Amino acid sequence: MLSFMQAFKTATNLDKPSLSKETIPIMHSYNKVVCTEILASRPLPAFSHSAMDGFGFNTKDYPNSLKVAKSIYAGEDSSQLILQKNQAVRIMTGAMIPKDIDCIIPFEKANFDEKNALLHLSTPPKQGDNIRYEGEEVSPSSLIAKEGDLLDFGLIGLLAAQGFGKVDVYRDLKIALFSSGDELKQPGEIAKKHQIYDCNASSLFNALKTHKIDCDYLGVLNDDDSLEERVLKSTKDYDVIITTGGASMGDKDLFGKILEKNNAQVFCKKINLKPGKPVLISQLNTCYIFCLPGNPISALCVLLSLIIPAIYALKHSFRFYPSAIKTRLESPIKLSPGRTNIILGNLNTSGFTPHNNGKINPNAISHMAQCNALAIFDENIQEVPKNADILVLRLDYSLCEESNFINT
Repeated sequence: MLSFMQAFKTATNLDKPSLSKETIPIMHSYNKVVCTEILASRPLPAFSHSAMDGFGFNTKDYPNSLKVAKSIYAGEDSSQLILQKNQAVRIMTGAMIPKDIDCIIPFEKANFDEKNALLHLSTPPKQGDNIRYEGEEVSPSSLIAKEGDLLDFGLIGLLAAQGFGKVDVYRDLKIALFSSGDELKQPGEIAKKHQIYDCNASSLFNALKTHKIDCDYLGVLNDDDSLEERVLKSTKDYDVIITTGGASMGDKDLFGKILEKNNAQVFCKKINLKPGKPVLISQLNTCYIFCLPGNPISALCVLLSLIIPAIYALKHSFRFYPSAIKTRLESPIKLSPGRTNIILGNLNTSGFTPHNNGKINPNAISHMAQCNALAIFDENIQEVPKNADILVLRLDYSLCEESNFINT
């Protein structure tokens, strides 16, 4: 049985699949992974311009009164404009600055005689005020994106500011989602007394969607002779398969037996984690298989803490660690000793409140419905006092390149 950290390192260090590369419009590149280095094509800003609506002049003319000669607007080419001594210009935000101007005073702070078009400099101006200089953000040919960068709206904006209409990215992983169990009925069907509705598929599908991961839901794997055929076919069509149930020790937990029969490589069978002990991570053909616990809370906790980071690592992204929020624990909790514990709760401006005092039934999906965050505590922690500083993950956490998300 692996510790949680051993399982996390295993899952996020799996050999990355060979994903083809594609060129796509920058407008539709969100959450894709850059597959090559991208260098700046021009300086940013591309030219020195005004950061404010105001008056532009040369500080050498202080303390004289300056004649406002003309107005300059964004989009005008003022590179050839020569300012005479003791002259100023009205200049708007984003407008190109003539070479003789080295200071901008905002309109609201200027002492301007509108009748005589004179700007009076009553206080010493500061060179460079309210000017954004050419190349101060990005210099030409500098690295602005590297292989493995995840395209968020900030990086997309930077690429667009460089004039890139398209970007080279890795194709998305092809991911399939199954449920398993003869006792399951689909929502909308009629369930008999001895049957249960499949909530795992709906919750996992939408948890993946929340984390910007697309998948195909392929239905329920029945515990019969059709199971092996469906699994083998899916491993040829998909890069990743996620399923729930079938990884435990019951008579009808057949998934592990099928993988063993077909010489699958197994990386993990159990994790020293509460909730979420039975987790099977394996590879069959070129397909990775993540078999999660059948209990809804356990399945979601494992998906959020382990599988989503693993998927982003398999996407070739360097950003796959959950981004934690440091906050205060609102009430004390006691933890199961000797194992990593995931505690569900609610995060607000005052801190993190454990749901039901940290006691969770792994089969009770209602617990997750009442929470917006979770906290992961290392196996060496047995209790945490009220007001302790802790790390918390929102259920819709963002991703980063730093591994600091577990309370140790």
